[in-house]
Amino acid sequence: MRVLEKYWNYTSFRDLRMYKDIHDPEFKKETVFIPQSQVIDSIVQQATLAHQGESYRDIFVTSPTGAGKSVMFQVPAIYLAEKYGLMTIVISPLIGLMTDQVQGLMDRNVHMSATINSEITPVEKMGIIERIRTREISILYISPETLLSRSDIAQLIGDREIGLFVIDEAHIVTTWGKAFRSDYWYLGSYLQRLRKKEMQFPIATFTATAIYGGVEDMYAETRDSLNLINPISYFGYVKRDDLEVRIKKSSQSKERFKEYLEDKFKVLVFRLEQYLAKDEKTLVYFPTVGLINQFHEFTKIFASERLRQHLTSYYGPLSKDLKNGNYKRFKEGDSLVMLATKAFGMGIDLPDIVNVYHFAPTGNVCDYVQEIGRAARALERGYAYFDFLPKDFVHVNRLHGISTIRKQQLVQVMAKVVQLINENKHSSNVRHLLVNAEEFRYIFQQGAEASDEVDNKLKTALLIIEKDFKAKMGYSPIIARPRSVFAKEYFMIQKDQEQQILERYGRYFKKVAEGHKTAYGNIYTCDMKNLWESRFQSLSFPQFKYKFHSKDEDLGLPFLVNLLPVLQLELVLKSVHRDQFTNELNHQLEQIADIFGAYAKERSYFSISEFAAELKKKIKGDKYFCENLALILIHSADHYDRIMQKHSNFYQRFMKYSESKEKYSIQNSGYAGFLDWIKIEWRQILNQGQQINTEPSHVTMFLPKVNPEKVEKTFILLGILEALGNLIYRVNGGDNPEIFLRINSRMQIERSIQNPARYINYILENVKERHYLSVAMLTHLFENEVDNDRFWEYIENYFLGIIPDEVLAKTGNSRS
Repeated sequence: MRVLEKYWNYTSFRDLRMYKDIHDPEFKKETVFIPQSQVIDSIVQQATLAHQGESYRDIFVTSPTGAGKSVMFQVPAIYLAEKYGLMTIVISPLIGLMTDQVQGLMDRNVHMSATINSEITPVEKMGIIERIRTREISILYISPETLLSRSDIAQLIGDREIGLFVIDEAHIVTTWGKAFRSDYWYLGSYLQRLRKKEMQFPIATFTATAIYGGVEDMYAETRDSLNLINPISYFGYVKRDDLEVRIKKSSQSKERFKEYLEDKFKVLVFRLEQYLAKDEKTLVYFPTVGLINQFHEFTKIFASERLRQHLTSYYGPLSKDLKNGNYKRFKEGDSLVMLATKAFGMGIDLPDIVNVYHFAPTGNVCDYVQEIGRAARALERGYAYFDFLPKDFVHVNRLHGISTIRKQQLVQVMAKVVQLINENKHSSNVRHLLVNAEEFRYIFQQGAEASDEVDNKLKTALLIIEKDFKAKMGYSPIIARPRSVFAKEYFMIQKDQEQQILERYGRYFKKVAEGHKTAYGNIYTCDMKNLWESRFQSLSFPQFKYKFHSKDEDLGLPFLVNLLPVLQLELVLKSVHRDQFTNELNHQLEQIADIFGAYAKERSYFSISEFAAELKKKIKGDKYFCENLALILIHSADHYDRIMQKHSNFYQRFMKYSESKEKYSIQNSGYAGFLDWIKIEWRQILNQGQQINTEPSHVTMFLPKVNPEKVEKTFILLGILEALGNLIYRVNGGDNPEIFLRINSRMQIERSIQNPARYINYILENVKERHYLSVAMLTHLFENEVDNDRFWEYIENYFLGIIPDEVLAKTGNSRS
């Protein structure tokens, strides 16, 4: 209470509505009012016990946004610092969240907190570490990536004793799919190691959303992933009495997907005109960016001028400045309608949103409840609207297919790892590998934004493989850990400036290869870490790297204009003889052309499995090889189509996907150009590539990074050639940190890939089951047009692990 009065100027804590005993079926839905002080006391008591060397418990708290969640760990952190001199470390997923909380504490005259993140300079970081050492700072906000990049936590806190470890937004641990942060999963093993090294401290987790029990038991998964010790649990009340849900179902269902979208857009315009007439601030959620853009185009013809003026948008690919500007317009009321994807979520808290409207579901039940919960944060009443049409789940099912890792991709990752082990067999330690996400890009290349997600998808895939093996066998044959060190960077130095640059800055450069006779120059590695540390300590490394690559004159490095950043590609060809390689490739492409040609002639729709069956007839290979090849060929062709259309006004896409049929079709003869491009591009690589060592099958080439289109298309090509079994490729100089792999049992990995049909990953199966269940639950709510009271009753039951029998019956049918 003293801390609350001193820094918050309050004389009492807020009462929170909580479930009395969620673990006891008899009292499962009975609620009580618990003051924040009770949660705070639990944290302080457990931290004190740990400090005194006695047994202690961890703490798990769910509490809706706006319930004063941060106060419940900030007050204990201040108390533990002032009484015992203990450190509190807070793990948070977003730099903005961390910065806001540190600033919020400073506004309350609390000067013992700080954040270390990628946006601060080395000088600032060193200053914070020094202030931690001198006990001026006792609350440190960091991201999981920042923590995991330090093998020894003493690098951050020196010899300070940790009193409390807080994990904010802990639901991320269980959020499989596009929003999943693999680094949150790695926290469990990291913290377990810390607590084995004579460090004893409780872990307190906080989240606004957690399901207890059932298939989607987020509580159990969080507890087990973070290795929580017999946690004291507080579960916040699920229902929102100030939020009215209004669902309207339409039986109208146009066969053509385009007509369905037009109907949805008309209804949305009608709704928004109504809200705007009452000057109500409205947030509209869309499942994809493409739908937002299509709706913008629709409003140019069918919406009033006032509505068009009040529209603004917010989604991931928008630049930071645009996002911030649009957010500010919406916050200040200059725009009353925000069109957003689920990117408008964590870290955003506006008090006066009246309506939340869903164009279509963006994710699972938790996503839907969180999103509608953005209404009425500080209003007496808010509204959640949804006009349901039967095709609405096409979007979320498509998103699930794009964002979720598939079994086939796990097998491909393991197969690639085995190939890299074989190539690494002469290394001093064959059990250790450093890999770059770019080497696995073709495995995950699907959708317009796929290239931006390769690093996270690879880490997620490796994690799913590891967790599944551990669950089944007690150990994993492959262990993956992300590293903070970025891959070595390569540059071409302009030929006529090379000698002059090396005379002055030679200590930062090392020559690795002669440039091709027509190339910009010879290839060097640059010791950017040394350059940064010796001359640019006033900048953070990401800031320095950005200025370096953008050739910022403020750095005072005149040679930057004479550098061309490149990727090093190392190729190992299946055939020693290049003519034999080319002939085999041409034969394979002819077989693929025959299949595509038949599809184009008949204008028939086909699934990936049907395409795989045709490949099996034409190309030698087992069922798995053909399924894998079919998947990569289709996604590569689709990605090639997107690139060509983006850069050519008159290009006609040949690959078309039908949302309603969930199948592909070949629209024109453009497929022939795609296959010819593979042949031509491969010949160019052979002509430009260098034979660095004595192995005739080893080819090294350097690819300039300044042409993103060329880089993307090269990776498409190499992915296809690797899927055809013609080569293996490695990449050096990519933009993502390397990933460290420890191989515990090569035999076990090989056993899994030798018979892919028999490989079952139970984590993946569980993710599918959750998706089916969530879609069935939302469908049940929408199809039955449940009223507000029934909606919240169903949602409360769902969050307590109670699923209606009719929903369970539907999921059984979906999986069978």
